[in-house]
Amino acid sequence: MARPDTNFEEKKAQLARVATTVFAKYGYEGSTNRLIAKEMEQQTGASFTPALIYHYYAGKEDLFRAVVNQFPPPQKLSQVIQDNLDAPPEILLRHIGVTYLELFEDPLTASLMRMLLTEVQANPELAHIVAERVVPSVVMPFAQYIIRQVAQGRFKSDNPVTLIFQFFSPLFQRVLLSSLGFFEVFPIQMPSREDYVNTLVDGFLHGVLIEQKGA
Repeated sequence: MARPDTNFEEKKAQLARVATTVFAKYGYEGSTNRLIAKEMEQQTGASFTPALIYHYYAGKEDLFRAVVNQFPPPQKLSQVIQDNLDAPPEILLRHIGVTYLELFEDPLTASLMRMLLTEVQANPELAHIVAERVVPSVVMPFAQYIIRQVAQGRFKSDNPVTLIFQFFSPLFQRVLLSSLGFFEVFPIQMPSREDYVNTLVDGFLHGVLIEQKGA
């Protein structure tokens, strides 16, 4: 009689962490059960067969969803927003910007981002999986913060989605170009993470803040 798996949830989470490394290295299409099982054996020192993956996950898409759900960037960005919901915009935005850039300086995080960008057209379900995680945990809380700033007369009335894209686009561009090695050959030195975020926040707020009388 098969011995029951008494550490099911722990091993399930461990398998998702291992799969993160494999997806980052081989991409979504190139990550096979054999490669994931081999990496699991190397990291744990215990025997693990490709067939065992189906004991924990229904398939590759299900496993990738678990990778995204436990991936640090959405969790940490969500926490930053929640911790600063009552802070003025210049404080919250700086916290978000610096945290975002810090997270994507991690090589594993950057590799997964490149994987998504290169494979999302062939596998559109990847974008849906990421959106399922990011929209409720990051986008919606940030959008609600913007709506509250508009209601309180601090922000000019605008579509919060437009403002979110306006704020995050320069952050994403810096991360993307950095991951491609662009700045290694760029003849002008890039500003530090903090200086970049400060400039971004100042420019963003200049366009959206309502000038207070007597200020």
